[in-house]
Amino acid sequence: MSQQLSATGWNILIADVQWEAEGVNYIERSISLKAGLSRVIPGERVTFEPDFLYLSRRIAEAVLEKAGEGETPAAFQANLILGFDYVPSPAWSRLFEDSPHQIVEEHEFSEIAVSSKSTMLVAGADVRTGAAGAMGLIPILLSPAASIQCLLTGKAEWTIPDTIYIEIHSGSGWTLDTKDLAEYLSGYYRDGLVGCGVIIGGDAICGMDKRSKVALLDSLYGMGASVAVYSPKGAMGQVESAIKIKYYTLRKMKRS
Repeated sequence: MSQQLSATGWNILIADVQWEAEGVNYIERSISLKAGLSRVIPGERVTFEPDFLYLSRRIAEAVLEKAGEGETPAAFQANLILGFDYVPSPAWSRLFEDSPHQIVEEHEFSEIAVSSKSTMLVAGADVRTGAAGAMGLIPILLSPAASIQCLLTGKAEWTIPDTIYIEIHSGSGWTLDTKDLAEYLSGYYRDGLVGCGVIIGGDAICGMDKRSKVALLDSLYGMGASVAVYSPKGAMGQVESAIKIKYYTLRKMKRS
């Protein structure tokens, strides 16, 4: 059963049942592949291997401290690409001279993601990790301790969240105002999105630039989402709840 609601500037279809597609959704499918599992379910604790580990200055310095306490480059596992929000220090570079890791700039994330034939995961403790969702990656937020452990072992643990699908249609000739949208979603999800995964789909996302995408993701993380991603192909599987939003800008409202 579904319910049709109207609000200022919005035409919303709220689904009271699970999304129509069967099987694991976009987030769950991506995690299961990296965890080596056939499927995962909400609430399940899994160990996976991310493609990227985003390290902020604070986390990188903590790793250097551990290295100074006896860890050696051999202890650092491969299969991770390191991104930085600052220029690595000489000490860091020396630590990885004989390591199989590849060190890349933050802006190179999207280039590598586009060249990949499969969805890539980026893990990290820094809040900027979430911005990777605007580049076509799936961002997984870790604690600082888990981020350091991920660098040492090449693996991370994460609990699969309940997933919400938000489908947004902007309408022909109208520009999506992400700030207005974020404010509406904040009011709609009054109890927040704590611990939830969010998949954003619909034709509106095709016209959004990177800055707008990042801004909307930031607002969702501010509401407590554990992961938020864009998916032009939709949820691609079963979710716990879904809403469809047909958006009209304030400009149209003023004309009516």
